[in-house]
Amino acid sequence: MHYYPHRQYLVKLMLKWFLPLIIFNLPIVIGSGDGAVNGLSFLCFVDVVILILIFSSARLYFNSLRYEIYDDEIIVTAGVLTKSVKHVPFRTITNLTVTRSLLDRLLGIGSLQIQTAGASGTIAPEENLVGLENVDELYQRVAGELRRFRGGMSPDQASDNSLRLPTEYDHQEILLAILDELRAIHDDLRQS
Repeated sequence: MHYYPHRQYLVKLMLKWFLPLIIFNLPIVIGSGDGAVNGLSFLCFVDVVILILIFSSARLYFNSLRYEIYDDEIIVTAGVLTKSVKHVPFRTITNLTVTRSLLDRLLGIGSLQIQTAGASGTIAPEENLVGLENVDELYQRVAGELRRFRGGMSPDQASDNSLRLPTEYDHQEILLAILDELRAIHDDLRQS
């Protein structure tokens, strides 16, 4: 199934890229006297050019974002000049987190952060599905697919619609399974 960021995410991108320009130029505009009209005119011209670049870049980047969720992986496509297509297999996912900044809450959007075993030890998530309007529904869907994948069930066997959020007990079981696997790997390495 394909997902795309909500158009409110485009507003967020434009604000994030536009506000630093305003903050940078505000002291220049306030500090300039009456004799600096030519300088201000040039500054305004440069700002308009930069704004056009910001808005067109934000639009191109926004249009490049696409998220695909399958039975065994998530694919994230993004990029304008350099296009990236990342495959995140369910077997490597260790954590899912829904985040909403203040601006996200005002715009009615959120992000689904996906952490994987390959990115352990880092603070940033492996993948970030940004600008989603119904991020909680997507979380439930990915969590359900992840449970189905880990349980070894086919999509037909796991058509249970009563998805639940993982509990602390679930996390402990996963950690114990990882510990058992690490011990087995350690023993195999010792024997060879």
